[in-house]
Amino acid sequence: MRKFLVVLLLPAFIITSRVVSTEKQLPYSSQEIYYLTESDYGFYYKEILESPMVYGETAVYANEDLVKESGKLTPGTTFKIVEWRLNKQGVPVFKLDNHQFILADKRWSMIKVKFKLKIGKYGWSRGLLSITAPMMRKKFLPLFLPINA
Repeated sequence: MRKFLVVLLLPAFIITSRVVSTEKQLPYSSQEIYYLTESDYGFYYKEILESPMVYGETAVYANEDLVKESGKLTPGTTFKIVEWRLNKQGVPVFKLDNHQFILADKRWSMIKVKFKLKIGKYGWSRGLLSITAPMMRKKFLPLFLPINA
C-alpha cells in the first residue's frame, strides 16, 4: 500500500509546473511605504510639530522639491507647520503656513517642552506631565513625595 501511494505521489514531486498566484498587489502610496520602511530613530520627523524652533539659520524653499531657496529661518523666528508630506525624491518636508517648505529634519529643529506642575497644600502633587510632541505624553513621578501631616 505504501509503494502504491509513493507511485501516485511521485509525479507531483518530479513534474514542475507554474503556479498562478492569487495574491493581489496592494496599492501603497509613497507615504505609506515611508511609514512602513523608515525607523523612528532616523533623521526625519513623521508627524507635524506643534511648537517648532530651529537651532541656526535654516533654508526655506519655494516648492516641495527643495530646489529654489526663498529665504531663511533664524532661531528667533516663529513659524507654524501646516502639513507633513513626501516630495518626489521621497524626502519628508514640512509645509509652512506661508506656503513655503522646509526639510523635516531632526538635526536642525527642536521641540519646546512644557511641564505641568501642581503644587498642593503640602507640596507637589503626584507627578509632572511632559508633552514633547503632539502624540507623545510621558508622566514622571517626582523624587520627593508630598508629606501629609
